[in-house]
Amino acid sequence: MGLERNKMPDRNWMIICIGTLDPMHKIFDKAYKPVIKPRQAKFEPVFDNSDGFFDNLPERRGCNDRGGPRFTFSSRQQRLDFAIKKEEERAARTSKKIESLKLQKELMSTEKKDVELS
Repeated sequence: MGLERNKMPDRNWMIICIGTLDPMHKIFDKAYKPVIKPRQAKFEPVFDNSDGFFDNLPERRGCNDRGGPRFTFSSRQQRLDFAIKKEEERAARTSKKIESLKLQKELMSTEKKDVELS
């Protein structure tokens, strides 16, 4: 069979072995499709937050929190409320940044006028 001590059997060796022992095996049929085993889903804990115990927790940030548990909301409504809250916070941060930039621009233009008048 060509089995050597330093080379262990692999897939090709197994196919040759089966073909030698049973040439009419089902894997040699033209219509053969291997059975694909379904992958086992990752376990993610689901926490019931009906009593509000997990409300107002700090957000997970950055890649340092990758291994921690993910909080799953008990209803679609809670998930949508959380998404809306995050978008509103992002919009508030953006508007604050825009106001800051406008203020800097005004300060620069008044400084320029002051330098021109001097």
